[in-house]
Amino acid sequence: MEYDNPNPLKSLYVAIGVGGRYFPRNGSHGALAQIEYREDVGADDPWCLFGVPSPCPRSRLNFAVVHGGYAYRHTVASSRAPNRRFWAFTPNVSFAAASVTHDSVPDSGPYRSPALGARVGFDIDLHVKRFLFGWSVQYEGLKHIDGPVDSSQFFAWNVIPVFRMGVDLGPSRP
Repeated sequence: MEYDNPNPLKSLYVAIGVGGRYFPRNGSHGALAQIEYREDVGADDPWCLFGVPSPCPRSRLNFAVVHGGYAYRHTVASSRAPNRRFWAFTPNVSFAAASVTHDSVPDSGPYRSPALGARVGFDIDLHVKRFLFGWSVQYEGLKHIDGPVDSSQFFAWNVIPVFRMGVDLGPSRP
């Protein structure tokens, strides 16, 4: 069975996730781990936002993705507030494993598929005491193992830094 999505470039996803990074004391090289859920909000059909009304006239792909990889962090401290405020610039790369849910394929109904891929990203964070917030830009490619969809690609960013925030649990920096 072959399935052609008529508008493959018109999807908008809202993602929520939790993750962590580990950098050894006085180290710039570290590890990252993250789990994320992405919901297709139906940008190609504004009358069917978040699946309402149901049923929507089109199919949706939703993703649960786990990332594990490498991060490099370069810190720049403020000269006026040492050890209390600093910027962190963090390029990162990670492997991705996903569970993909496709809610309605013509002539076969819903299905699940595993997917494998990789992600590259760049983060800029402002650390104030132990709290941080910042910006992130990422690109990810996933190859679907099963089903009618062959692959998925994501370009992600956040415009408002409050949507990317956290707490530094490690030793004081920089």
